[in-house]
Amino acid sequence: NIDPLADLRLGYLDLFLIHWPVAFKYVDFDPSVRGWPNEDIDDSDDGANIDPTVSLRDTWTAMESLVEKGLVKHIGVANFPV
Repeated sequence: NIDPLADLRLGYLDLFLIHWPVAFKYVDFDPSVRGWPNEDIDDSDDGANIDPTVSLRDTWTAMESLVEKGLVKHIGVANFPV
């Protein structure tokens, strides 16, 4: 069972940011392993790993639900063009 807040020994996050304005495809991983041997897990592979079925609105709505559930106090964005 993956529970990031429990792993961090926290009841909530004070701030949760979207770093890039795109969603990445799900990558299966072994929860018993911490970290990655390299940074390829975050590589968009020239867009091949971006999930076009998830809109920014979907992501923002999901983040708002985390606030409503009390899991996150504040949400925001970074690296977004204006």
